[in-house]
Amino acid sequence: MNFVVVLVICLELIAAFAGLYHIKRHQVGTYTKYVVYVLFFVAFTEIIAYTIPILVDREVGFFAALKATPFADNLWIHNPQLIVTFGFFAAFFRSRLKRGFLATLIKWGVVAYVISAIANLIFTDIMFVGISNYTYIVGSIFLLICILIYYFELLKSDNILRFSTSLTFYISVGLLIYYLCITPLFIYGRYYYQFESGDAFNQFYLYTLAVANVIMYGTFTLGFILCKPQTNKFI
Repeated sequence: MNFVVVLVICLELIAAFAGLYHIKRHQVGTYTKYVVYVLFFVAFTEIIAYTIPILVDREVGFFAALKATPFADNLWIHNPQLIVTFGFFAAFFRSRLKRGFLATLIKWGVVAYVISAIANLIFTDIMFVGISNYTYIVGSIFLLICILIYYFELLKSDNILRFSTSLTFYISVGLLIYYLCITPLFIYGRYYYQFESGDAFNQFYLYTLAVANVIMYGTFTLGFILCKPQTNKFI
């Protein structure tokens, strides 16, 4: 498990710095800059989430006081992080749509999702118990719907001819592959399978998680390196 976590953090940092290179080299839009900032945010929170349990377990300085408290684990970091990432990327794809019913629907969908996901953390004990099923499952399905709407808009326009040079397209492919692979396993593991250390399903899940992260962040990095800002933001 530690290997997978370290691998994911390294991939996140590579993608984030590739994004930083992209926005420093090109004049880009606001949302493209936000993508890079969110990648750094995700990497930063993952590093904190990885190190806190280690420091608490070894009773290093201030962290010794967190032992036997809900903050000794890292779930209180991961749950809010998921809300931020799902909410942002849904808003990102909404920004790539022409104004209309679907764009408005996604806008209010983002608002409803963020508010309801925060309420779920506040009014239940899931914040410190486990990854919120509501946050992850609803968020991933909502994000996949946003990506499909983006593809629908892309197919209706002349921009389909330039999709291979679109950073948004690279980001959408990375996210689509990741959540199509991981979300079914997350649901299966939560509702139909009892996790045990070292069992076959757990090993398969970790292997799939590692491969999915390589594909997603590799696609992000490739997009940042190969793509140039487009004059038409709706691609």
